Amino acid sequence: MSKRKPIGAKKRFDILERDNFTCKLCGAKQSDDVLLEVDHIEPVSKGGTNDIDNLVTLCYKCNRGKGARILGEKQAVKLEESRVDEMHKKMQQKKDYIKYKEKLKKQENVMHLEVMKKMTKILGAYETKDGYFQYTVAEKGKEWLFNLQKKYGFEDLVDALYDCEHLALVTDTKEMTHDELTKVRVKKLPQFYQQVEKYLMKVQYRKKPTIGSRQRWLSGILKRRLNDYDSWEYTKDVAYAIRDIEKREDKIRFFDELAIPHAEDIAKGSSYDSWYEEYMGLSNNFLKKHENN
Repeated sequence: MSKRKPIGAKKRFDILERDNFTCKLCGAKQSDDVLLEVDHIEPVSKGGTNDIDNLVTLCYKCNRGKGARILGEKQAVKLEESRVDEMHKKMQQKKDYIKYKEKLKKQENVMHLEVMKKMTKILGAYETKDGYFQYTVAEKGKEWLFNLQKKYGFEDLVDALYDCEHLALVTDTKEMTHDELTKVRVKKLPQFYQQVEKYLMKVQYRKKPTIGSRQRWLSGILKRRLNDYDSWEYTKDVAYAIRDIEKREDKIRFFDELAIPHAEDIAKGSSYDSWYEEYMGLSNNFLKKHENN
């Protein structure tokens, strides 16, 4: 039988941090005021080690009740911790959690500074008839970038800025006055901002196959193509069209394979009614095909 070696405090914190302070069995979080513990996936009695790949975060209840049914541990753990001891552990855990959140905040701020540097480069320094001008990010722009970073993540945001920066660039500025350059930028920047968000939405759409993301993507296409698009009517009609498609993955497949490609082929200025009639036909054909299979 392998001899149990204690798991050090630093390693325990690293595992809790890796698992986002969340029980990997029931999903209970530190913020739910539960006691989280670090335990072995393969029991020590079966040769399990203290390697990080063999350690997992569990809440107190899941760890005590897991037995052989969950993680293969045959030996029943019957340790009864006193109320005072449990409170002590919770207090220590909360301290670790605060430390973890502070670390995340610090990382978030560091990444935001990198985003701001990139955005400042995109806004650029331009030579005009009136001299050199360096544009900086306004407070609204800073807030917009920070919100995008929190929603979509640092890496995807930076990729979006790189991909769309050409939309913000202005050429032949030496022949312009500063006022003329500003007018050109006022026209170009909204296109840049819109394209960045569109890029990020597309990335999220591909990463997260949800029914909601598909409906929003379809809605965005129809807004640009239909001359009488109505969001309330659209929401009602889409829900009606997919109500009989039972499985979630089939609903997503319906959007990916039929509804969205069909919308992308619609000519601008088309009517809502004509789209809806064809959309319902796609839905009925999809249902018939799956019934036959």
